[in-house]
Amino acid sequence: MGNNVFQSPFNITSVAINAALAGQTITPGNVTAASAGWIGASGRSLFRFPSAGEFSFRDYAETIQANLVVEANDVLSQRRGTNAQINRLYNTYTDSSNYERATVGWLSNVFTIDSAIAAGTGISRALRMASGGTTIDLEVSGNPGSITANRHGTSGVTLFALNSTGLTSTAVNFVRFMPSINQASGSYNVLDINPTEVGVGAGPHYLMRGRIVAGADVFNVQRDGTVLAGALVRLAGTTSSFAALKRSGATLQSRLGDDSAFADFYAASLFTNSSTVFFGSNGTLVATADGSYKFANSANIDFSLLQFGGTTSSFPAIKRYPGAALFQFRTADDSAFIGVELGHVRYQGRTVTQLGTAGGSGAGSVAYVTDATATTPRSVAAGGGSNKVMVWSDGTNWLIF
Repeated sequence: MGNNVFQSPFNITSVAINAALAGQTITPGNVTAASAGWIGASGRSLFRFPSAGEFSFRDYAETIQANLVVEANDVLSQRRGTNAQINRLYNTYTDSSNYERATVGWLSNVFTIDSAIAAGTGISRALRMASGGTTIDLEVSGNPGSITANRHGTSGVTLFALNSTGLTSTAVNFVRFMPSINQASGSYNVLDINPTEVGVGAGPHYLMRGRIVAGADVFNVQRDGTVLAGALVRLAGTTSSFAALKRSGATLQSRLGDDSAFADFYAASLFTNSSTVFFGSNGTLVATADGSYKFANSANIDFSLLQFGGTTSSFPAIKRYPGAALFQFRTADDSAFIGVELGHVRYQGRTVTQLGTAGGSGAGSVAYVTDATATTPRSVAAGGGSNKVMVWSDGTNWLIF
């Protein structure tokens, strides 16, 4: 540069500096200034080279400064002591009261990228991170406050993946939703899965899926609402104070939350497509026809005792007579016979022949005969007559009352 550019005492005008720098290369070796090495023009910013690899900017009032430093090959940094650094990139700028801009830098010790800064007629804009056909949008237009991830095309690659290695903590929350909600009215969804199906192919389509190391599904929810759950579905808790549903083969069990025992099951009504209700290994109840029921043992071939109200001798029971089509009225503990109180008893009328042998019916059996030849008390009943009498078995003969 010619000496005519710098006038004593270094009064540099914008016209003179522009003319002098035209076609020139400025290096630290040929730039000098009288005031701490700063070079500039009236009303313009100042700059200097305070040390090798460092370039500083300052406003003309010398109150605002920013530094660029070459720290290594291909490494350019912005730093100034312990002062937090911020870069601003404008979308529009009319003046300091009317603009749209984004910032990248440190705010309150937090590294921040913010695109929604505006003043005047400026608009807070969305922030997008993109790589090819994949984008992540923050504060999408028309859906304020949202974060969306998009992948365009037909690739089957996972859209959004969270991975980690070496997690050794005994309590890890890999993904956790913790919104703070304070509503006066309305509703909210912490997780809303809502795909738009333009077209779907064959096979299952899952809204949600859980498995271990790509193994069989532990649970899943398909698009038609079909839910696959694991062996035990706990309801509200994991201890014996809570209930659970458990799969055992092709059966469903009502269990305690810690799976230590069966749990009670209550329902307004109980419907079954089968005609049989099983009581564990203790018996069955079979609807043999509409309004007809059979009580049986677990093998569904025999019946023993039907107790009423309790299981001790203070309660009644009805028992099947072993090996015969007879009922016995017994105590509930099956220790003795009991009486039966009736308004009346109606016997089916039969002929003497139809009675069978007195020994076969057993001593003490009572019957009503319609064809007795006599009415003499304690005489042996004979058939073929027209007398209607009550008879009883002494174990050998049918005798007339």
